Formats: sequence, structure tokens, C-alpha cells
Amino acid sequence: MFTISLDTTFTSCTTFEITANATEGYTGIYAADSYDLTFQWYYYDGVNDLWNPISTGGDYTITNTATQSTLIVDNIISKTDYQFYCEVSEGAGCYTTCEAIKPELNTLTWDGTSWTGILPPNNTPDSDKLI
Repeated sequence: MFTISLDTTFTSCTTFEITANATEGYTGIYAADSYDLTFQWYYYDGVNDLWNPISTGGDYTITNTATQSTLIVDNIISKTDYQFYCEVSEGAGCYTTCEAIKPELNTLTWDGTSWTGILPPNNTPDSDKLI
């Protein structure tokens, strides 16, 4: 059996990063007996009843190492209802998935008179931290 864990972070106001860390479960007696891990990311957009595979391109960048895969989602503001998960495979027919992640986006809007949305504790947004 192998394991998977996730780390998530907002790297900017518009970029969300998810890293899946996996540990190989089958190593065999000899090094040649082990299987490489493969990663596949999926998204659900909240509209269609499908989980769609993600590849690098557009708003998505995927980087992989032998035991880790990172999905970088740019323009996350346009994906407020999206969920993401990673499937890790080890050899034929052996795979596991992580729980789906839905990024929690805190939005704050100025209508010319007042702020709406999630305000900081003092109810005054820092103007130097707004986009």
C-alpha cells in the first residue's frame, strides 16, 4: 500500500498551488522490482457532472518529481466553484486518490461607497494589499 498527502497554499492573490506527496508502497526485493509513481490531476467545475483531467497549459502548470506532483492554478478567481484532486498510480491497476480540495476564496469588493465581502478584523482593508 502506498500513501498520499497534500499541501496547499495561495502563492499570490490569483494563484493557488496544491502539492501531492506520495510514498511508494511496493519496492520488491530488488530495486528493479519497484514501480514508478505517476500522477494525474483532475478538476470539477461545479457545472458538469464530470471530473476532467488536467494537463499543463492555459491556467494550469504541473511539475512532477519521482514522489511529488505540484498543480499550479493561475486565475483562481475565475474558478470559485472548482474542486481539484490528484490520482497517484503505482504499476498496473494500483492507485489511490487524495480528497478533493476546493480553494476557499475570500473576496472583498468596493462599490464606490463601501466594502462588501470578508473584511479584516479592523473592518478596513489595507489599500496596499488590494489588487
